[in-house]
Amino acid sequence: MKMNVQPVPTLNERINEVRSLTAQIVNKEILPNESVLWAWRTDGRFQDSDVQQARHLREEIKTKVKQAGIWAPHLPVEYGGAGLNFLEHAYMNEVLAYAVGAAALFGVVAPNSGNQQILVKYGTEEQKQKWLIPLIEGKMESGFSMTEPDSPGSDPRSIKTTWAARSPEITLAMASATMASVPGLMASHSSLLAAVLDRRGSKVTISAPFVRASTSRWIKGR
Repeated sequence: MKMNVQPVPTLNERINEVRSLTAQIVNKEILPNESVLWAWRTDGRFQDSDVQQARHLREEIKTKVKQAGIWAPHLPVEYGGAGLNFLEHAYMNEVLAYAVGAAALFGVVAPNSGNQQILVKYGTEEQKQKWLIPLIEGKMESGFSMTEPDSPGSDPRSIKTTWAARSPEITLAMASATMASVPGLMASHSSLLAAVLDRRGSKVTISAPFVRASTSRWIKGR
C-alpha cells in the first residue's frame, strides 16, 4: 500500500519537499519491487539471474535518488550528500521507515553512515579520498567491530582489544573482535572499537581506529 504523504503546515518548504521527493521514490520504485529487491537473500528459490536483476534494480533506484538531490542526506553537499540538518533528516527517516531497506537505497545505512561521519569530521584529506569518497559513491563497504568473545561491546569499558603506540608503528592487539557490516556484503575496512594504552600499558581511553579488513583475520560468522 502506498504512503499518503501530505505537506505538514508547521514545517518549512524544504522539509516538506524532502518528504515529498522521498515518498515519490518509495511509492513508485521501492514498494512495488520489495519482493525482488531483498527476498533473494533468504529465499532459496531465486537464481543467479534474479540476484543480478535485483542488484541492477537497486542501482537504478540509487541513481534516481541522486538525481532527486536526496542521496546521503546525512552528509555535506561538498561530499556528494544532500546536506540535511538533523530535523530535516529526521522527517525524511519517518518516510523511509515505511519500506524495507529503503534507507540503504538512499545512501544512509549503518555502519557506513556512522563511519562516513567520522571521516568527514576527523579524517585527513588523504583518508577522505581513500575511504570516504568510495563509501559515499557505494563502491566500498565498511564495518564496525566492538563485540568480543567475553565482552558484548555494549560496555566499552570491558573491551580487551587494545590500541597502543609502539614508535614508529602502532600496535593493535586483537581480542577476536567480530565485525558488523551491511548484510550480505563483506566490508573492506572497519571502525574497530579498542582501548587506547599509554606507554606504560595503562588504559587511558576508548578509540575507534579504521582498520583494513586485509590487515587482520576477519572471520565471517552468522
